[in-house]
Amino acid sequence: ANLRQRYLQQIIDVSFDQPLTNDLSAISSLACVRKISQQANQLSIHLSTLDRANDELLPALTSLGPTILSYQVRQPQLEDIFIRMVKE
Repeated sequence: ANLRQRYLQQIIDVSFDQPLTNDLSAISSLACVRKISQQANQLSIHLSTLDRANDELLPALTSLGPTILSYQVRQPQLEDIFIRMVKE
């Protein structure tokens, strides 16, 4: 568990109960957001820091309209951790 924490990615995956049709500029303009990837009713939000994500990001996501079904920090796969460790 400690190894996974050390290599934690700064990406939050969010699933909604329906596809998003709203403009995402309110989210992409947040200071902590670097990039957003959207696929139907799911967003992957790449952050500059996880520290402020809950304070800034969660209210912006709830204002989009659809119900949030899941909101979680992406956990790194052990294979990805191994590759990153070998490169260090």
